[in-house]
Amino acid sequence: MFSDYMNIRRQPVPMLPLDRRTGVTEVEAGYDEAAAMREARRCLRCWINTVFEGNEPDGSQCILCGGCVDVCPEKCIQLVPLESIEFPPEVVNHLETSPSLFRVELDDVAAEELGVITGSAMLKDETRCIRCGLCAERCPVGVITMEAYAMRPMEAR
Repeated sequence: MFSDYMNIRRQPVPMLPLDRRTGVTEVEAGYDEAAAMREARRCLRCWINTVFEGNEPDGSQCILCGGCVDVCPEKCIQLVPLESIEFPPEVVNHLETSPSLFRVELDDVAAEELGVITGSAMLKDETRCIRCGLCAERCPVGVITMEAYAMRPMEAR
């Protein structure tokens, strides 16, 4: 980060003038490239990320309410039916041979059940997420939290 990053003011999002707004027209025009670059320089690099992890004993399992999907300003979270996800044999085989790696993601679903059982999956596009935390605030059962990832020294990797 450059030395004066704390003094950069937030860039207001350009909006359509009031007299040009009609019906349900989108009013935010979006940043041009220069303004977007200035806004991006405000990132504090806090390394805070969304964590999707509940557990049955404390009652924090996803109830599929869709609140996180509704509140996400970047539309990077989706709840999709499992039937719409393809599970090629090599993926299922990898899941079967490495169950400890996917314990949280698969919860109580066995690898061989994928592609057979019905249900839903939560998908998140990490490249679009702005780490605003609205999904964690909205989650009624505490499955979504915001946690900082500690960077490990190079020699420990």
